[in-house]
Amino acid sequence: MVNRADKAWDAFFDFFESFDGTPADIAAVFNAGTERELVTATQIRDWRRRHSRPQLTQLPELGHLWNGDPLFFARLLGAIPTDGLDAELWLQRRIVELRVELHGLETDVRGADTTEATGQVVAAATASGKWAVAVHPAVEGPTGIPIHVADRLDFRPVDAHMTGDREELETDLAATFARTHAIYAPRMPSTWDMADATDLPLRYSVAHTTANFAPTRLWDHVGVPSLAVVSQTLGTWPIDVGALVARILGYGFVSTRALSRSHRPHGRIPTPVEAAGYRAERHQELLKNPWHRYVWGHVGGEGVDPRTYFPPKLAPGLKIVWLRETDDLIEGMSLDDKFRQEQQILADRAGTKVLEIACESAGLGKSGLREPRWNRAFRIAAEIVEQLMSSGDVQPTALATSIRELT
Repeated sequence: MVNRADKAWDAFFDFFESFDGTPADIAAVFNAGTERELVTATQIRDWRRRHSRPQLTQLPELGHLWNGDPLFFARLLGAIPTDGLDAELWLQRRIVELRVELHGLETDVRGADTTEATGQVVAAATASGKWAVAVHPAVEGPTGIPIHVADRLDFRPVDAHMTGDREELETDLAATFARTHAIYAPRMPSTWDMADATDLPLRYSVAHTTANFAPTRLWDHVGVPSLAVVSQTLGTWPIDVGALVARILGYGFVSTRALSRSHRPHGRIPTPVEAAGYRAERHQELLKNPWHRYVWGHVGGEGVDPRTYFPPKLAPGLKIVWLRETDDLIEGMSLDDKFRQEQQILADRAGTKVLEIACESAGLGKSGLREPRWNRAFRIAAEIVEQLMSSGDVQPTALATSIRELT
């Protein structure tokens, strides 16, 4: 029995005793429109018998579920004054509404099929009446494990006499490109017959493996509420490695490249130096306010101050992994002495607070499908997780579900 000395709760119990309907009927009112059973018939039965009661902190959510008013049951108990609280009441209601909205958005992101992004780009190109696009899947992955990693898109003007360029294409499809995170990829092979292909490299990639996704785990790993995978260049594949680590941990993933994709203060396509600066700004924001249960990938670039990679003091629980290019990878990318100097600045700044992992060069593999690079990405992701487990920040048993989903 609950404490009957607290008379304020009598109104709560009386409300359900007198409400017409069975406990199952009343529970159905609370649970209407929700994905899981938040209030059970057994709870209603106990409330009617005065055997139990909810916590005070649960009343706003219960009120919202009952009739959309977070303060309904608080008023019933006489816990809310009737004067002078207009602003506070509005804020309380908005908090509940935003929580519900956030849950809906996370559910949408978690359940979204990234192949829909490609369809949106094709539909937008068709609707423009100006652009044709060829699509083919990029199937790559580690040795013996083919993965649909992305869709490659190759654009050309419908009118052969139109001198369409990247600026015009991205202006026409700006909203769709921003929403789908289509990445400019001029080096990929053309899909068009070369006899008919435009000389302009209007080629893009819509990623699947590195697309943003929400967490599947509902609580933080001990000591690792958030993690960043950082590199000076794309040669180490920090975004792919970060996405793999996120899936193993059951965390969400985002990249600074995706976050800055539509950032164009000057109304034009940014230069490589400007784009690197925008990524650095997003990275700095995440370092100051890391997203809980998220991994993010960040690539520096030309003109980025090495001091922006790692802060002098890390946010509580934030882990940073630096994928450091080895000598053979630096030589293969034809990087100069300035790069090595900046790398040394990073090494000095990282000290012991940053997990440093050497990243060697890897070739394209047979048929140009980059198996050696995928093998390297999977190996590094496993090494990162092993290091987190050896430090006690992650318990091996907590990874079983995520690993089963990967395989």
